[in-house]
Amino acid sequence: MNKELIDLLIKDKDSLTASFTIANTVDVACDKLLVKLKTIVEEDIANELGLIGEFAIDWKKRNSYFCFYKEDWKLASISFQFQYYDKDMIYGIARENECLNIKDPYGIEIFEKLAPMGGELSTWWPFYKSVEQPFDYWGNIEPWTAIVDESVKPWIKNKVIEILNLLDGKDL
Repeated sequence: MNKELIDLLIKDKDSLTASFTIANTVDVACDKLLVKLKTIVEEDIANELGLIGEFAIDWKKRNSYFCFYKEDWKLASISFQFQYYDKDMIYGIARENECLNIKDPYGIEIFEKLAPMGGELSTWWPFYKSVEQPFDYWGNIEPWTAIVDESVKPWIKNKVIEILNLLDGKDL
């Protein structure tokens, strides 16, 4: 099917122009969907879980993210982050400030509490994990359709709840 579609898109000048017009509107459409995702994060999920939601996704910046935290959490948040300029997502516990000692007691305690999830740790992340399909790569259509039909909401919410349960009341 892809070959037939490509042949159709390049068959003449008008078809090629139409294909570029469509391609150029995809980023604009995704930006509009990010507004909807921001509402889901900052209002819906945050309010339902009694957390504060923060949304800072900008494809032009490295390490865009959205996160959840409580007012009294001073060191870290439950974060979902796009790595560098890509649309590859990780999630876990992100520090407010980098800790150069990767084996500091705070980081090790967080990592051990979340070990059942099978993640990694770094100087910024006492625990992080790559997101599974279909939400792992946001260059594909599946994450965007999940925003449209709001199936992304229970997915995010369940990840946050899983982390909260494993933290077992530990403040970040």
